[in-house]
Amino acid sequence: MIGQRGELLRGAFQRLQFWGLREDHRFVLLASTKTHQPIIDAFLGAASGLGAEPVLVVIPDRRPFSDIPSSAEQTLNAADFIIDLQHLTWGYTPSHDRVVRSVRQRQAFYTAVGGMPEDIPHIIKCPPTEKYRARARRAQELIDGARTIHVTTGQGTDLKVARGDPRKLIAYPSPHFGQVAFAPPAGSAEGTIMFQGAVRIQAPDPQTFHVFEPFRIDLRDGRITEIDRRNSWAHFLADWFASFDAPAAYQFAHINIGLDERASLVQIDNMSVHFRAGGVLMGFGINWTPLFGTPPVDGVLNHVDMHLVHVNYFADNVQLVADGRLTDVLNEGGN
Repeated sequence: MIGQRGELLRGAFQRLQFWGLREDHRFVLLASTKTHQPIIDAFLGAASGLGAEPVLVVIPDRRPFSDIPSSAEQTLNAADFIIDLQHLTWGYTPSHDRVVRSVRQRQAFYTAVGGMPEDIPHIIKCPPTEKYRARARRAQELIDGARTIHVTTGQGTDLKVARGDPRKLIAYPSPHFGQVAFAPPAGSAEGTIMFQGAVRIQAPDPQTFHVFEPFRIDLRDGRITEIDRRNSWAHFLADWFASFDAPAAYQFAHINIGLDERASLVQIDNMSVHFRAGGVLMGFGINWTPLFGTPPVDGVLNHVDMHLVHVNYFADNVQLVADGRLTDVLNEGGN
């Protein structure tokens, strides 16, 4: 454990250094009572090593997608540099929307880092670098320049998603540069997904599992219309969606291309399920966030991320992923 703490400290230091933490920054580390203490210690220690004076804000753990207390929000709105170590608790909320908009207006820095024991391997092995920043920027350029994203697999997936106006529906690489994600125009996702891969239910009750035997998901007008129930996980997800008794629960929320081959899905942590290279993560359910430029919506509070493996990913006619491997087009302009 002592050796791992050293590696964890190095991983935190690499991130803060890459993201440009300075001595004069008003740095706030946001955590919950569920956040793994060694991860908190690593980021506090790394910040001190860079000469900063971090302020730790710890709030009570709460259900996913819950607002943070107003006092914590006020503290964040006075900070220059924010690292969020909560676990699946804050996205898609009014307070998150306000803080992210404030961060952008003030040109401050904000990002989330996994704060659970499951996130330690990713923190250690997958720090952001110039190579991954260049790769993400190249992918974003190709995606933003396309009219349609087309995803296929050898199992029978044939999914098309409109890109939409990138000035309004923003492509989000995150400061980790392990992905490029965007929310498509409402009603634009069409086709069939033969799903095989990793599933992470974010809300209302977190759960993770692997699907090894593919099952069919049909989409029309941007929503799931049928899940074929051919195996136990298909039955589970079909019943899970139906339990909300709301059409909005079935909406196609976002699509992410994974760009980091160092990320592992052996254990389904929140960062790896988004960043694993060669796969496509598809989110269903609520998608209100300024990170994507999507508007507030009333409806059910559900969200599931499904990482499809062995994909072919096309931005118009340009292939970014071929059978789960990144293509050379993503290396153009990279290091």
